[in-house]
Amino acid sequence: MRGKGNRTAGKTEPSAKGALRGWKLALILGISITMILLGIALPVTAGAIGRRQVAGAYEIAPGDSHERVVELLGEPDAVRGDLSAYRYAVSRAGELLGVGGLAGPVYAALHAGRAYFVTVDFAEEGVCSVLLDTEGDLWREEQDRQQNKRLRSCRLLTEQAYTYERTDIFYAATYWDGSYYMGVAQADFYRRTAGIASLEWEDPFGNACRGELSVANRVACFFRGDDWYLSYDRELHFLSDAGIDEFSYDAYDIDCSLIQHVCFDYEIEEIPSGFMGSFQNDTLLEEFVVPDSVRTIGDSAFFGCTTLTRIVLPEGLERIGVMAFVGCDLREVRLPSSLREIGYGAFEDCAALEKVVVPAGVAAIGSGTFEGCSSLTEVELSEGLQEIGSGAFADCVSLRELRIPASVSLIETGSLQGCAALESVVFSEPAGWSAHLNYSQLCNFSVEQLSDPATAARLLCKTYVDWKWFRA
Repeated sequence: MRGKGNRTAGKTEPSAKGALRGWKLALILGISITMILLGIALPVTAGAIGRRQVAGAYEIAPGDSHERVVELLGEPDAVRGDLSAYRYAVSRAGELLGVGGLAGPVYAALHAGRAYFVTVDFAEEGVCSVLLDTEGDLWREEQDRQQNKRLRSCRLLTEQAYTYERTDIFYAATYWDGSYYMGVAQADFYRRTAGIASLEWEDPFGNACRGELSVANRVACFFRGDDWYLSYDRELHFLSDAGIDEFSYDAYDIDCSLIQHVCFDYEIEEIPSGFMGSFQNDTLLEEFVVPDSVRTIGDSAFFGCTTLTRIVLPEGLERIGVMAFVGCDLREVRLPSSLREIGYGAFEDCAALEKVVVPAGVAAIGSGTFEGCSSLTEVELSEGLQEIGSGAFADCVSLRELRIPASVSLIETGSLQGCAALESVVFSEPAGWSAHLNYSQLCNFSVEQLSDPATAARLLCKTYVDWKWFRA
């Protein structure tokens, strides 16, 4: 009985174990088949999603708008910072299908196919770079990733550039890991002649890129520097304040007699002191239009420009510096109403100057401002003027009449010295005037004396010409 029972029990135990093993095998087989099918399905699904957007990435062009990028790639998965860059994660099958947390065979199956990531960067003018990156690189450290970006091919997208410009060039590069990059590099064509230029630059991953670009003559020129050039149209162009400083050193080595016009290709606020000093005696400059942005003309800016016959001053100009236009051949100067200060000697020896109107905002005419303007026949002084400096109109031998505004309370010594033709001086306020010589002698003038223009002219420019006049 005991032996039979034992035999029965012995036969039953292997049968149960076999059933258990069979169930486990079936379960493992089912899971394996599932994993295999999942491994096949996921990459196909991921690849299908990736192909559409990968193709779109290749179609993005420099300068494309955000709307165009969204049209090609869809809305970004995440927006970074101030909307200047958009990052697109494409073909992330694990997240799309909700199985991203699984490990083992599922993880391996997920990454069996190639997934792509697209980063699009924007500048003010639109797209400036596109990086289509493979999934494998994104799992590496940044240093390893860059080392893995071995350049396969590179081509320029910009077809033409122009001489004497610093400009951006766009290019497209492919890499051996399957990635794609479209970006921008900067090229300097200031010292290149027209023709085919061989360019070299570096991509973001340290690869040396090369290409050829057609360079055309946009601005032909005689001479050029980094931030200035003298064109065949005889126009001297400045591209920055640094260009003005640079030219001051280069001017001695170029033929300045070619200069007929000066242009500022940027917004300049001040014509610097001694601006034309480097070539004042050689230039053929006849006209100068001061840009609207200028508020100050520096000291001696146009000193000795003997060929300069016309100056155009903008509204907004506030100051003309000391001796700014000495010796220029100006025939007329229209001073803007915004002007507040005229430095001493500003128009001294402008022998061709015939007419000047001093605006109301100018409180004082400095010493020698119009001294030696031998052709000056018409001067208009506005109410608001308070002082006329010493020698302000000295040797203006053609000046015949002058009106002194009621706002003037001080006329310095010799202001009209040598004005031999002056016949009429009209004091708008003839009362209260006196004159003194070195504070030792004092003369009080009557209203009757200064109400007569001829008598006033004789007293002011002859009898008491060396005295300081003031009104109490």
